[in-house]
Amino acid sequence: MSLQSLTPNISTNTRNIKMIIREFKYTDLNALVEIAKVSFADEYAANGQSPTSYINQIKTVTRGRMIPFRIISALAGIKWRLFVAEVDDQVVGCGSYLGRQQIELANLMVHPQYRRQGIGQALLKTRLQYIHKEGHAYAKTTVLASNEASLSNLRKQGFEVFDQFKIFETDIPLQYFSSSMSTEIYSRPVQQTDLSVFMELERQISNPVWLHIQGTAAANYFPSLWERLLQKFAGSHRWVHIFMKNSQVIGFLSINTSNDQTTGAIFRPVISQENIAYLPQMLHEASIWLRDRKKKKIRIGVPLDREYLVKELKNSGWEETIAWVQLVKWLNN
Repeated sequence: MSLQSLTPNISTNTRNIKMIIREFKYTDLNALVEIAKVSFADEYAANGQSPTSYINQIKTVTRGRMIPFRIISALAGIKWRLFVAEVDDQVVGCGSYLGRQQIELANLMVHPQYRRQGIGQALLKTRLQYIHKEGHAYAKTTVLASNEASLSNLRKQGFEVFDQFKIFETDIPLQYFSSSMSTEIYSRPVQQTDLSVFMELERQISNPVWLHIQGTAAANYFPSLWERLLQKFAGSHRWVHIFMKNSQVIGFLSINTSNDQTTGAIFRPVISQENIAYLPQMLHEASIWLRDRKKKKIRIGVPLDREYLVKELKNSGWEETIAWVQLVKWLNN
């Protein structure tokens, strides 16, 4: 029996409106595009997306290419569902979730004329029901620290904060740095044989609670064949290198960008405090790769509990831009 047969369209009366929450259909595409134009969330802009790039993303995964997208994502082990909220036969909001073992809530948008009527909450509850029936123990989401309304609503639904991090940003190319250490380390693209070293270093530097909930970031550094195909399908590009000194591993960097972005984003650097002095050179090499792809800025996410990373970036002239909060809701209650 399919999950869809277990959970039919949900009809809800909230504040004198009757809404239906259901899965996305191809005929909803134009409505979602219009909602995105007027409801583009600060979270998307903070991630370097524009309304145009977000709309193009929606079109990519929902129009005629949705079937290959679903096939490739399934082969990559990624679950993905998109729901819409309908009022009087009109689509007025949407929300999705995606992930492998760790499921992330995303893409929540409600048309401004229909806000504060329980639609966002209904989309949230529906997604949590699906995630729970798929056998997942928890769902997580990421919200701007300045979005007090969303944080309050999520806490009311039983979400708990498990991580906080900041984004630092600087222009490309990075300012040249001179260092006596600049010739001491070298880098190369990662190989599958580096995975065990990566996992051990990640375990040493990561908050155990974050690692338990978020899971290993190995897929960002060692993508499978299907994950690489999915990246190509989405028009994204990734640079992943291991850095070494005298045959000893210093750290790992993974940077991602896409065709319609002017920035590159570095996932949390995997580097220990004892080797932090080498981070400027590592970031310099990553910025060269981005410069060759005509990108203008480089961003990096840093968890607040890794104070040595925050200090190094500030000392190197990086600008602190925004702060994020990650929350989790346990579904086994």
